[in-house]
Amino acid sequence: DQRASIDLAAFLIDWKDIQLSASTQDGLTYSANGGKARSRGVELTSAFKLTPNLRVGFNGSFTDASLREDAPSLRGLSGDTLPGIPRWTAALSADYDFQWGAGFNGHVGAGYQWIGKRKTNVDHNPNAAPLPASGQLNLNADVSRDNWTLRLYLRNLTNERDITSLGPVTSATTGAIVEWQANRIQPRTVGLEFDVWF
Repeated sequence: DQRASIDLAAFLIDWKDIQLSASTQDGLTYSANGGKARSRGVELTSAFKLTPNLRVGFNGSFTDASLREDAPSLRGLSGDTLPGIPRWTAALSADYDFQWGAGFNGHVGAGYQWIGKRKTNVDHNPNAAPLPASGQLNLNADVSRDNWTLRLYLRNLTNERDITSLGPVTSATTGAIVEWQANRIQPRTVGLEFDVWF
């Protein structure tokens, strides 16, 4: 009854002259040549209409991405995992629509996104650092009528402080790592939006 949608895809990508992000001793990033690489995996996207008003969905992926030859500019060896690419990702979502009467429409929704562990650089690079798996829960709700919508959202409900990127800063004189610079996901954020179409 057209209440479910399921997409499954498999992919195989062979790269030549791939460019990957690298950094100088001062922490400046640039693109470096990485030679040959291969990425292969599967992706699943699904959505289900459990009732006329309730929709749920699940997305997931598995990716195996690695160098296929040595990359001296990155200090990487054939077989090293490509940086920043997790093997596993997943996402769950739920949305419920309803009517309040008198022309008012309402919606509430929730979503959870999860990304698996990965590394900041190729495996044999001495400055490669692990990034842990992380997840984020988001909520949203809105009410609308005619040409306007009032929307409330809450991002990162549990106020996770997971690291999304990490890079070393080295001494210009000795070359030793003196500190690490990290970026974290946005902390818990509450927002209110009002839209009008005219």
